[in-house]
Amino acid sequence: MLNLNINSSRALAVLLVFLFHLNLDLFSGGFIGVDIFFVISGYVISLSLFKLVNDNNGNNFLIKFYSKRLLRILPALIFLSIILVVLCDNILIDSHYYEFFKSIFYSNLFVSNFYFWDQFGYFGLENSFKPMLHTWSLSIEAQIYIFIPFLIYLIYKKYIKSVLILIGIFSFFSIFLANIYIDRPFVYFFPIFRIHEFFIGIII
Repeated sequence: MLNLNINSSRALAVLLVFLFHLNLDLFSGGFIGVDIFFVISGYVISLSLFKLVNDNNGNNFLIKFYSKRLLRILPALIFLSIILVVLCDNILIDSHYYEFFKSIFYSNLFVSNFYFWDQFGYFGLENSFKPMLHTWSLSIEAQIYIFIPFLIYLIYKKYIKSVLILIGIFSFFSIFLANIYIDRPFVYFFPIFRIHEFFIGIII
């Protein structure tokens, strides 16, 4: 039942984003699906980490966590990259293909969110020629994964109050800064403005 609820929530998030990209007035706020997805990610990853920490008594859980994440993400990402390299070679003009190839490189390093931010954000006309644009969210997840395991470990060690204080402080600044810079493209792409969404998932 838990997996069904999670997958249903993911499906809702994807559907909202899809409808948003159809430019339907009724779903003009559909990008909230991305926020939902990040909350789900924080929830699922924290569950996985709690299990790993408990099963290994707090030892060597980081290696197992990162190896599981890479084995889950990298094969599909590399396969997609290879397929797109072949297809886009016959579709894109040289200048677009060069930029696309750079996006492949940054996507596989999990830093494509910074690359696409530097390439005029998410909503520019040129994004029609960026088939890897969707990997910006995957990069944010990977960057957040650097910090979440240490919070889970502190919870395992019973430093719950300290963790809640840290989550509260980071969430406050995340939301506060996001509202100040709401019209700036980097708010969409930088993990600091998304981290509170993952924290909501952890708390849940």
